[in-house]
Amino acid sequence: QVEDSLLPHWRARRAAAREAKRAAARVESGLPPEPRAGKQLRLQAAGALFDEYNERFLDFATATLFATAFPLCPLIVLLNNALDMRADLLKLLRLRERPLLISVRGIGTWLPLFDTVGYVAVFTNLAIIAFTSDILDRTSVGRWTEAQKLLLLVALEHGVLLGKMGLAF
Repeated sequence: QVEDSLLPHWRARRAAAREAKRAAARVESGLPPEPRAGKQLRLQAAGALFDEYNERFLDFATATLFATAFPLCPLIVLLNNALDMRADLLKLLRLRERPLLISVRGIGTWLPLFDTVGYVAVFTNLAIIAFTSDILDRTSVGRWTEAQKLLLLVALEHGVLLGKMGLAF
């Protein structure tokens, strides 16, 4: 996070300080100040969005796959993404060239990856609940065997996935 958020701003401040010295030297020597277009030409080129999508994908996977094991994870990911979006906004507006606009219909190959993680997260979270907690034993009359827990897990997983597919269509 430091490399992606703070380092570009620190470098930009150092470059701005060097630019201020250069501008002061131009004014002292009697030259006109550099035009704004010249400053914009030295901006860093806008990068590809692969790294941004990859970061969001990993955050989504972390938050959804292990939400039952660490319930604060989605909140931490949300706060991290809020800070990261603010840093990306400043980077996009002040430190880099504006990217070229290209019209697209969606997020491309990332959508199937996000869907896959959503389906795997259902199974993962149900498995964590079924095999690591004693909630089934506390809410029922008898003790559940591992085979019964597995059958319940498969039945619940199929039910949730059917509901998820029904909502998708």
